[in-house]
Amino acid sequence: MKSFLKKRLSQRNINRLRILLKAYDEIKATIPKMNESFYKPIPVEHLKKELIQMGIASGDTIFLAASLNKLLFGGKKTVEKELDFSPIKYASDVLNMVFEIIGVDGTIIMNTESGLSQIAIAKIWAGVESDYIFNIKMHTGRGLIAELLRRKKGGIRSCYPFYNATAFGKNAEYLIKDHMKCSPYFMDENSPWYKLINLKAKGILLGNKFLNANILIYTLECKYKDDFPRPVFHNRPSKVLYIDNDGLQKDIEIFMLSKYAHNTTSIKNYGDYLIDKYPLYKIKEFSNNCFINVFDIESQLKIMEDEMKMNVTCHDPQFWY
Repeated sequence: MKSFLKKRLSQRNINRLRILLKAYDEIKATIPKMNESFYKPIPVEHLKKELIQMGIASGDTIFLAASLNKLLFGGKKTVEKELDFSPIKYASDVLNMVFEIIGVDGTIIMNTESGLSQIAIAKIWAGVESDYIFNIKMHTGRGLIAELLRRKKGGIRSCYPFYNATAFGKNAEYLIKDHMKCSPYFMDENSPWYKLINLKAKGILLGNKFLNANILIYTLECKYKDDFPRPVFHNRPSKVLYIDNDGLQKDIEIFMLSKYAHNTTSIKNYGDYLIDKYPLYKIKEFSNNCFINVFDIESQLKIMEDEMKMNVTCHDPQFWY
């Protein structure tokens, strides 16, 4: 096949084909790998109806975290893989559905951090030389729906290498423009994540109830910095490399969270604690541990501050097990 194409295509078109194939491979890599021969997706219209009932409306600014893996098995009707159903089209339909609700005056922002390897993370944590260099052309490690937003024409992606963000919509430029000023705290008042509070934004977790999808919990320790009651940051910042919008390699100093400050279990248990205690979170449960969680972002920070004042944080041992 390769020799056949080389004989019939110009070098320019061969180069174009290589770009397309690379893009296809990157998107394919974000699709959950499963052994089952079927999916049970939640119908997109059903998701839309639920989100509207939960208060998502035209003009909203939305922090969106979406697990395609969960959504593909949260429904009741079975569809055969390959023959009847495309997970790529389904992911695109889910993203477009949220845009339909919020309209032209709305904005969506997602975490589009690249898929850092454990070795790269360990080197950055240790403060030793790492070959990891963030580039806005990298595909995200945060799933297919986030990758589709990253690729959406007109979207704005920051160059920030840690908890990277891509936004699309009316408030996208405002959210992203000061992201590189977040040094050394990665979610301080300059970050798009903290700016969501100023915009009275809402959070939507599609698939997960809380878990690591709700990255906004880290705005608390970045807001209070040294006054945060737990020693969760390293004692000095780490240098993380990135390529800026002009194609130049630079570094930025970022305080990394201690590897032992939290884990997936502690965040899950802390989330369950907040959900059980406060009526802030609007939860809809589907099959196979799939959820929708909608909440007001400013209110979430407020209740976390209240808990902190009562000496309760997501980093506490009571949430570890």
